[in-house]
Amino acid sequence: MKDILYSIVEKMQWDILAHEVMPDHVHLFVSVPHTVAPCDVAKTNKEQSGRHFLVQHPGLPGSRYDNSLCVPEYFETSARYVSIEAMKAYIEASTINRKGTVAMQVRMTYKYKLYNSKQNRHLDQAIDIAAEIWNHCIALHRRYYRMYGKFLSANQLKVFLTKLKKRNKYAHWNQLGSQAVQDIPERINRSYKAFFDHVKSGRSGRKAPPKFCKRKNYSSFTLKQAGYQFHGDNHVTIMGRTYKYVKHRSLIGTIKTVTVKRTKSGEFHLCVSVVQEAPDVQSRTGNAVGLDFGLKHFLTMDNGKTIDSPQWYLNSMNEIRKAHRKLSRCKKGSNNRRKALLRLEKIYQQISNRRRDWFFKLAHDLTAQYGIICIENINLVGMKRLWGRKVSDLAFAEFVGILEWIAKKNGCCVVKVDRWFPSSKACHVCGTLNTELSLTDRKWICEGCGTILDRDINAAINIREGGLAIIAS
Repeated sequence: MKDILYSIVEKMQWDILAHEVMPDHVHLFVSVPHTVAPCDVAKTNKEQSGRHFLVQHPGLPGSRYDNSLCVPEYFETSARYVSIEAMKAYIEASTINRKGTVAMQVRMTYKYKLYNSKQNRHLDQAIDIAAEIWNHCIALHRRYYRMYGKFLSANQLKVFLTKLKKRNKYAHWNQLGSQAVQDIPERINRSYKAFFDHVKSGRSGRKAPPKFCKRKNYSSFTLKQAGYQFHGDNHVTIMGRTYKYVKHRSLIGTIKTVTVKRTKSGEFHLCVSVVQEAPDVQSRTGNAVGLDFGLKHFLTMDNGKTIDSPQWYLNSMNEIRKAHRKLSRCKKGSNNRRKALLRLEKIYQQISNRRRDWFFKLAHDLTAQYGIICIENINLVGMKRLWGRKVSDLAFAEFVGILEWIAKKNGCCVVKVDRWFPSSKACHVCGTLNTELSLTDRKWICEGCGTILDRDINAAINIREGGLAIIAS
């Protein structure tokens, strides 16, 4: 029955991100284009309510939980597509976990590096063609808005691009897979939607609409249902040509999209997005810890322990300076300048890879020791204005994203305390606020109880208590 549900939704060209069957209702998470109204989604997937279904089919027995009926929205967009016997068989054959839900499905992405080969130049050319199509679509968007005061939809652009490919002037666009061409208008639509959502919500920070992109800065194209084929070994066929990739782990799940990415250093990667059943992760109990982010110490724990960042960018500064000097001495357009630029890009890539590897190891260590991890939601944009390079080198936002992902896999809980929470100014013993505390004060004496407080340790303790209060509420 799950396969039938997926087939109907895929006919609508929607993507099911996850589904969850509860005893009396169902959760269905569907990714649709922003041009599709939520009411259309609800109408399509909830054409008949559970009440009408019971009226039409009073003979169908209830499920094993409280004699309540599994609502028909799970089985199909409408009950007329599925027989009553099929629904009975599905209810009896479903495997239910301890919470009474079918295992959820999640999207995972596997990243593989392609071996260096002369054939990679075809992928390079395909990405350049994708950049050309992107710029052509941006020009069409702007011209259409100047003329009519409206924006083009993704479907209008797709139809127009299909007609353009038949002309001799744009015949070379056919070298790129048809689905990769159709994906470009969807990317532009998502970018416009993100921009308008940012403006309407009044969020801080700068967010620009999609704009023209140089070929050397455009980095990827995406294939969906066709244009690729994975073989049993470490070979993959992309748009009629076979490439070899580093298969460091097995591919598990149903492939949804394959994205070919080009890095600034000239390497190519395969990003394979798959749908797979989420593992049954049991939430585990454990100690709670409060973590305070700082510039002197990367993390300060509530027990007084500190974790210092290796600061990969700072330690590689001499190498970066030499590479920049060598680049500046090269003549523009020369092969030596191209090689020097490639060398500089590889240095930056190594810094990013080392930092990311350290973040993953640190996240695994923290989730192995603690069941609840409390952190503070920091205004990093404001901190960058004061301590730009060091804050960027510490990359706290990247670490938080990795920590949340690892904690979710290991059954831990990450709690974020509000940025306006007075973690540093409040005494963790009596709660007295020190309104005159400045950034230069690393230790202070509480006027209420006389306790000598370390600024970072006190903040970590308050963050832990604030996080536990959020969980309790």
